[in-house]
Amino acid sequence: ESAEGKAEALGRHETTLLDYRRMFELPARLAGIEAQEVARVAARYLRREGRSVVVAEPSGDGEA
Repeated sequence: ESAEGKAEALGRHETTLLDYRRMFELPARLAGIEAQEVARVAARYLRREGRSVVVAEPSGDGEA
């Protein structure tokens, strides 16, 4: 990662989480998540009745 990318990540964590050091905790926290936890949360929030579908079709007039 570039110095610019690292600086951006540090700044984002400082402004959104109010502590840039939390960025360094993230890998361990993510590693601690079990597959069944992901499945449980997905089943709760990723439901067919809660989705939004957008169908975008070109107008056919040749203009972008």
